[in-house]
Amino acid sequence: YTTGSEELLDRYSELALRRVWKVSRFSWWATKTLHVTPGQSEFETNMQIATLRYLTDSKIGGASFVENYVGLPYDF
Repeated sequence: YTTGSEELLDRYSELALRRVWKVSRFSWWATKTLHVTPGQSEFETNMQIATLRYLTDSKIGGASFVENYVGLPYDF
């Protein structure tokens, strides 16, 4: 705001909601990946295991997890 421009202030809701949905997606994904659901299929269990292996075996997968876990950057 030091420049006197209100552009970012006017776009705050748009920018904040974009980040909120990204964080919500990660929370949903982490819960689905890290918790066993009663009655889940063998396929779902194997997908969880494959996902966890991807996170531990891939630098990119691990980096994506860390970026989301510690907090996504703001879009402004």
